Amino acid sequence: MVETTELDPYDGPGERKEIFTFYSGPFSTWREIHISIRAIAAGLRAGQLAQVPPCPAMWLDEGQYWDGCSMLANVAKIYGFASVATLAGAVVALKTNGVV
Repeated sequence: MVETTELDPYDGPGERKEIFTFYSGPFSTWREIHISIRAIAAGLRAGQLAQVPPCPAMWLDEGQYWDGCSMLANVAKIYGFASVATLAGAVVALKTNGVV
């Protein structure tokens, strides 16, 4: 366990308990899910991948969820907007040339 002075809101007795009896892999505890949700929000708030904040010290034992989810959310946001803009530009170009 990582020593920290911060209070971890996701470290109660029920947070580390497995949710299902038949599955104990990734995202199988409420703590992992809650950390992932916070990481997704951080990734969406960041303007670019370099601006995604590092994993808070209180969650370093589950840092893979923070790193993966924040990066995935940020990249999906950026490429999602870029894809829509590219598609819109292509449609305009095709319409102007009378193709569509």
